[in-house]
Amino acid sequence: MGNHAKLREESPSSGRRTVPAAASVLLSVFFLGAEGCGSSGSTLPPQPAPTFTTIDAPGAGTTMGLGTFVQDINAEGDIVGYFKTTPFDLGHAFVRSAAGVLTVLDVPGQGTQNNQGATAQRINSTGFTVGWKLPRG
Repeated sequence: MGNHAKLREESPSSGRRTVPAAASVLLSVFFLGAEGCGSSGSTLPPQPAPTFTTIDAPGAGTTMGLGTFVQDINAEGDIVGYFKTTPFDLGHAFVRSAAGVLTVLDVPGQGTQNNQGATAQRINSTGFTVGWKLPRG
């Protein structure tokens, strides 16, 4: 067999092939998992249908490279991201609450020229938001 590991070995006494113990355990776990590990036949509740929400931030551009960009969502349904406006590709950070209220987070000193502004990147379960101003530095 060269350098390949043997998956089965010959039994010296019977000439039959046997599966090594580790493979037997893995196969047992696989088959038990497929059978539900002895569950009483209970089923999971049906999953809710997915929902989609369109977010159009105020003043977001509509041409290529502009628009509203979502970066993160927390378990409560609060969303953070940024949107880019014309004519300067200016970025504005935002938080959209689970209730649908969108708050723009412009930060002091974020810049007002091409490719400047702010972004919101992450939000935790308490609503704490992090991001950066553009250009970074």
